[in-house]
Amino acid sequence: MFFVAVFLLSVLPAFAQTAGQAKPPDPQPPQVEEAAKKLQSGDLKGAIAVLEPLRNQRGTHPAALSMLGVLYLQAGRPNDSLALLEPIAADGDRAGPLILQSAARAALALGQTAKAEAYLERAVAKA
Repeated sequence: MFFVAVFLLSVLPAFAQTAGQAKPPDPQPPQVEEAAKKLQSGDLKGAIAVLEPLRNQRGTHPAALSMLGVLYLQAGRPNDSLALLEPIAADGDRAGPLILQSAARAALALGQTAKAEAYLERAVAKA
């Protein structure tokens, strides 16, 4: 669990990056750091609860949504993960390699290998 939290903290700034992005993304909401702290303490459900209110807010930073998608996967909720990440992954400009990789993991967990393969190919191309 600790390693997942460290990984998330180290890659969160990259979640929203896209190739050729002209301006830096907006700052991450404070809930991302709060969720990471809960995850570090072993509170997966608490971390999800911190981020879930951002799920349906317009203009939520992609890093927060990506982290929530990864947490859903960790919690054994691939349907929720893919439902959250798929719209971001479908947007070629917003989806960076890490978002695409997370969407691919969710698709694989649901047995959607063709979709997962397409996401992974795009992730590699962007990386």
